[in-house]
Amino acid sequence: MTRFGAMADKALHFEPLFEESFVVAAGACSPWSRRRRLKLQELVDEPWTLPLPDSVVGAMALDAFHRSGVTPPKATVWSTTPEMRISLLRTGRFLSIFPDSVLRFPAPRPELKKLPLVLPTDKVRNGIFILKQRVLSPATRSFMACAQEVGKLGKM
Repeated sequence: MTRFGAMADKALHFEPLFEESFVVAAGACSPWSRRRRLKLQELVDEPWTLPLPDSVVGAMALDAFHRSGVTPPKATVWSTTPEMRISLLRTGRFLSIFPDSVLRFPAPRPELKKLPLVLPTDKVRNGIFILKQRVLSPATRSFMACAQEVGKLGKM
């Protein structure tokens, strides 16, 4: 059953396009962005901007800390929008957690750096819901093929 309930399950089919992991990111001018090795424990007392804990991304972020045996940091700023967190990271003063694709799409973000640590999170499936019993247009099929290829190339 999806989060949309049993009725949606009967009407919709989920077509996975790619899977991705979560990453910890900092601004390119942050001292943390120059480190070659890091442990999540080292970053706990730093200023963080995090997604709200009751959001999907926020829950994944908190889960990453718990699975690492690390008490989650007290966020300095909570924000539901990645753009707000990205703007704060650009200052070099904050850290945050994002799905890996946020750092690469719609274009690479050289002002941000993925920090060299692996979060113990499950990969997240990204995909498209399709109405069952519906013939897909050529444009939709083309979009799906492109998204699947981009996901493979990016090794999300």
